[in-house]
Amino acid sequence: MSLSNIKEYLNSISKEDVIRAMEILDNTDITSNRQSLAYDVLKQDSNKTYPPPLLIEYAYKISNKGNLPQGFFNKIGKKSPHFKKLKDLGFKITTKNEKEMGNLKAIFKKV
Repeated sequence: MSLSNIKEYLNSISKEDVIRAMEILDNTDITSNRQSLAYDVLKQDSNKTYPPPLLIEYAYKISNKGNLPQGFFNKIGKKSPHFKKLKDLGFKITTKNEKEMGNLKAIFKKV
């Protein structure tokens, strides 16, 4: 899938679509094979995290009432248009290590 095709699909997703996708995922048991290995999207009001591909997939379904094409996430990563779109919408993407460090800081503050 070409970069321009990916951007076309991403253009239809709004911030509200992503927030609605987060709400749906809050009530969904995300299986281990759908979890992200390296990055998460952070929901700022709750510090809850979501796997970027799954969040984009749900947001696209909300926005377009359809599925993304095969191969849409083949080249997703830190510098991909997928992450750029989420950042442009105002979402923070963290590495798994950043999240773990944040959790440790919260624990130490309680102690």
